[in-house]
Amino acid sequence: MSRNAKLGIIIGLSLTLAVGTGIVLAQLFGMGEYPGGHLKTVYQILSEESPNPARFSLEIEPLADGNYKITSTTEAIEPQDQVELGLFSLFFLGFSLRPESEQLDLTPLLALGEREIEPNKSYVLEGGARLVTQERTEIAGVEVVMGIYTHPSYADQRALIALPNVATRKILPFPPLLQVEKQEGGQYKTTAKVELTEFLHE
Repeated sequence: MSRNAKLGIIIGLSLTLAVGTGIVLAQLFGMGEYPGGHLKTVYQILSEESPNPARFSLEIEPLADGNYKITSTTEAIEPQDQVELGLFSLFFLGFSLRPESEQLDLTPLLALGEREIEPNKSYVLEGGARLVTQERTEIAGVEVVMGIYTHPSYADQRALIALPNVATRKILPFPPLLQVEKQEGGQYKTTAKVELTEFLHE
């Protein structure tokens, strides 16, 4: 297995540790060949299940011998009754790996693959899911196209997602923004949010 392939797997595994069922997006983010250089990403993670924001960071540093040092960390503050061995792989974002979970299914987004996403377009995805894009903007210095993702099987939920270009998607472990919302009383309430707060690649 090539060094680039191994780095892609490590970044994907870091994603798994950080965001539970966000595993789905590991095929859309962070799984390409690593282009080299020094990479640092920091995300803030919010969940309705936790009163405190969590933090996930991934850093890849080139070494003099041609290898790379890869460091990923998760930081969270939780009450004692919420601390358990599965904490770091399951509680972030309030996502669940249980089959009976009613969490919004993000799987259709995988169809985007290596497509460049354009602003002000509507993308019809598998199962009737849809991504309606908006204008370009920046998050932590990364240019993105904002979009609203919906799925007909989850009519009371939606996700706001920021999608950078394909080259940037390959080095980010997660979208610059993924905000899952649920409709309550005619208004959408944020149930989970992960947002890029720091990005460096040089």
